[in-house]
Amino acid sequence: MKNLFLFNLHLFDEGSVGAAEGAAIASDDGLKADDVVDNAKNSNEDNNDNSLAKSDESTKPSFEELIEGEYKDDYKKAVNSVIKKRFKNVKDTQAKLDSYVPLMETLASRYGLKADASPEDFINAIYDDDALYENEALERGIPVDVLKNMKKMERENEAMSRILESKQMEQENAEFIQNLMLQAEEVKKFYPDFDLDHEVLEADTKERFIRYTKDGFDMKQVYELLHPEIFTMAMKAVADKTAEKIANSVKVNKSRPVEGGSGITGSVARTSINDMTKDDLDKLIARSRYERITLK
Repeated sequence: MKNLFLFNLHLFDEGSVGAAEGAAIASDDGLKADDVVDNAKNSNEDNNDNSLAKSDESTKPSFEELIEGEYKDDYKKAVNSVIKKRFKNVKDTQAKLDSYVPLMETLASRYGLKADASPEDFINAIYDDDALYENEALERGIPVDVLKNMKKMERENEAMSRILESKQMEQENAEFIQNLMLQAEEVKKFYPDFDLDHEVLEADTKERFIRYTKDGFDMKQVYELLHPEIFTMAMKAVADKTAEKIANSVKVNKSRPVEGGSGITGSVARTSINDMTKDDLDKLIARSRYERITLK
């Protein structure tokens, strides 16, 4: 999955400012003429710099100019090298095909075919040749025609077996992929950031991930085995959640209303202990179990 990005370069032109016109406008506004002239000079210098940059861009040689100029010889060498390699491959292939010509001519002469007949014609002619079956027919004590039919049935059965095996493999692959997708959805319930495509195509552990899942290991266990760092992240998440629960519990306790109207508010009791009744003291002791009590 590689992409080719094309970038468009845009050039922006800027207009120049006339020093005389700038001075006239500046004088009307009450500005100093010298400042206006300096600003105009700076603007002209900026424009000159932009013009130089654009000039540099425009003077860069094009690809055609490079391959016809400075890099002409290198370009020709590179092109010739590619052409030679391609022609060599074509030449080797053609030589191999030419080496089969005598064989095809011999077979064509034996079976009354043309040398340019189709491969199927040659195969059918060979399978129909009684000479191929005579010795075996004699050994087995059966007629040649019977043996030929038996061989034909064997070939058809083998071809059918290959077709069935191929279909079975396709079905198994489809079931395997479907099972992977279902397991991936289960893994996402525990790890929402799990990405099956990344694990199979891009991750450094993709070979082991594919091998383990093909061997029947649970995908969640494989993911945890290959990425032990997720346990650290999970523990941190649990710790953060626990800290949040504790903080919320403390807030609730601090905001809990005072029981019995004893005059004690929050975690600070402003009433003197000498003024408390036995009931107030019992309540105060009970509250001290889950909050800090301060007395005057």
